[in-house]
Amino acid sequence: MANVPSDVTDLKRAFGAHRQLEGNLQVSRRSRVMALFYAAECGLKCVLMASANLTNVMDLKPIFKTKYGKSDLHDIEALCIEASILPSDVGATPSDFVVNGATFASYRIHEAARYGVKLPDIYLVAVENWLRNIATQVSLRI
Repeated sequence: MANVPSDVTDLKRAFGAHRQLEGNLQVSRRSRVMALFYAAECGLKCVLMASANLTNVMDLKPIFKTKYGKSDLHDIEALCIEASILPSDVGATPSDFVVNGATFASYRIHEAARYGVKLPDIYLVAVENWLRNIATQVSLRI
């Protein structure tokens, strides 16, 4: 997948758009979880970029490669840590989930939702609440 260079303004707009979509209760839980995931991801990146005076989201990659050994920038938990958003602010990170015997970190929920992987409703509710709490904290910082 191609990387899309984005600045703080782009990410702030994306945060708002995804947050607005999440508020539409007419969409399925799966769609709300995806919208919340992308809202949280965009918002956290916006907060990090603004605090470090970075001009492009790609400038975050070396930081994450060094600290976390990955540069995909989808790990919501790592983005929260970097943005100083703590579990006491948003609740504990939901547990990993299992699909066909393989275990996936909770931040991979956007992929599971996008590809229609069946997950228990109770897990989706926990993830939805966690992501909503993160988005709320982000909105206080941007």
